[in-house]
Amino acid sequence: MPAEKANASLPRKINERYHVVKLLGELENHGRAVQEAESFFRRHPRSPWLDEVIFLQVQSLYATGRYEAAREAGEALVKRKFPREDGRAGLAWSPWRDHMRYLAGKIHHIQGNLAEAVRLYREVAGRFVDAKDSLDFFTRAELDAPATRSFGLDDAAAFELGLKNQTSIRVRLYPVDLKVLFAVRKNLANVNAIDLTGIPAVATFERSAADAEPYVRFTRELKLPIPRQGVYLVVM
Repeated sequence: MPAEKANASLPRKINERYHVVKLLGELENHGRAVQEAESFFRRHPRSPWLDEVIFLQVQSLYATGRYEAAREAGEALVKRKFPREDGRAGLAWSPWRDHMRYLAGKIHHIQGNLAEAVRLYREVAGRFVDAKDSLDFFTRAELDAPATRSFGLDDAAAFELGLKNQTSIRVRLYPVDLKVLFAVRKNLANVNAIDLTGIPAVATFERSAADAEPYVRFTRELKLPIPRQGVYLVVM
């Protein structure tokens, strides 16, 4: 977090009111903390501690589940500049700006607005490990399928895939000589590591998943065009 501002040159009343807001938040008396922050804003709109008190209020609103109010209260930290904390003339971006972006990302995450959450996590991933972890989780592409499946002669060859951040699935179907496979490997462990060099696929096709929502895990049934009875390796 940004270093706490030096308070030697600040008027005593401003100093006291700032610490009241901060202490109430630490004691989890969030309702009072929000009220005292509002009082601070009215009394000291040009205080060099204004931005920090805004973020303290945002934290209390967030802690009590008032997510939309917290996001709205913190918008100023992102959109406008504040009196400089070093006492010099002029305005500057708040050191709490990126903290607010990260918290806004968490709020959008909770509310299910994942596209906006990912955008905000991406903006601050270089500053906060948790934001980077969340970004990695949401943007990671996933494709899960059962290692082996068997079907009866009269059953449709189909199984369910688990997917995330996939807009299409390209599938290749290879015949496998089961007698040779067991002679060489003895079992089906690591069957996906079989060397297919020189073996032509009996089917190659693509399934669209363009209608799937990004960042969310979903399932699709994959139907296989099996040409005849036998054993096949499905490569995706």
